[in-house]
Amino acid sequence: MKALILAAGLGTRLQPLTTYTPKSLVHVHNKPLLAYALEKMAACSVSEVVINVHYLAEQIITFVENLPDLGIKIIISDEREQLLDTGGALKKTAAFFENETCFLVYNADVLTNVDLRQLITTHLSQQNDASLLVRPTQSARRLLFDAQSLDLHAWQNTVTKEEIRIHTENSLERSYGFCGVQCLSPSIFSFFPKKTIFSLIDLYLAAAQKLSIRAYPLPAANWWFDTGSIEKLRAAENYLRKE
Repeated sequence: MKALILAAGLGTRLQPLTTYTPKSLVHVHNKPLLAYALEKMAACSVSEVVINVHYLAEQIITFVENLPDLGIKIIISDEREQLLDTGGALKKTAAFFENETCFLVYNADVLTNVDLRQLITTHLSQQNDASLLVRPTQSARRLLFDAQSLDLHAWQNTVTKEEIRIHTENSLERSYGFCGVQCLSPSIFSFFPKKTIFSLIDLYLAAAQKLSIRAYPLPAANWWFDTGSIEKLRAAENYLRKE
């Protein structure tokens, strides 16, 4: 099993913590975020990981070089010349995954206790092309999925009233927020745009008409945190301290 850990973000909402430290090396409960991500990979038997780097990349490379043996081969995808966004990062590293049945893509600023083995099992049993970890959200930006099949139907912004709709059939829909964790199959690669900078959400919306892009709702017994802002980082810190 292989995985891509997205660690190239600028971390602007985490200033001043990220003035001299890349976002993925910011500590939560005495451990850098990237260490949590790599531990998640080891727990579901991932043997090879690509980590993309951009901002303060040298620190991440040094961190990886000095890691204890996790049983994981780590490859650096260097984006120091140009930050490619999440979809562009996958396109740059696609050759690494093209012979896999499926693989994981994981945001380095995510903290969760969800069992990724169950995500992978569901992805394979449903023969999905993309299985997206999602959860209920109050955010203005959300994804809409068919309430029964959980197929991706649309993206919308409830504040600006923007909507990108793929499926128009009259069916009950559920809205979810994307959690930055996904299991993908290489079939998704045929929908890469010609441009080099784009998001994974752009890719899923482009592919959803032809492929099975489905929600994997966060199980009720599990927790999840996005640590992309100071407030969210503190919430994750407080939760882990109690745990």
